[in-house]
Amino acid sequence: MATVSVGSCVTLAADDTCSEVRIALGAAAPRPMRAKAAEALLKGKKITDALLKKAGQAASEEAEPVSDISASEDTGVSWLKSW
Repeated sequence: MATVSVGSCVTLAADDTCSEVRIALGAAAPRPMRAKAAEALLKGKKITDALLKKAGQAASEEAEPVSDISASEDTGVSWLKSW
């Protein structure tokens, strides 16, 4: 079982802005979920390290990780911030 997993698909426009983005989180809630606030932060913007850090923070705030034998809820949130 994954402690936390992230899958993403990003499409860049000709001007290098993010035209489409989908971010899926696994083991970040009772069932897989989309990180819609993080997606909204990225869409229409140029991808930078600082922007990705903000998106990671947004994803961690959306998530509702469960504690189990793999990791605690706090550990899951911490890992999501650094995705």
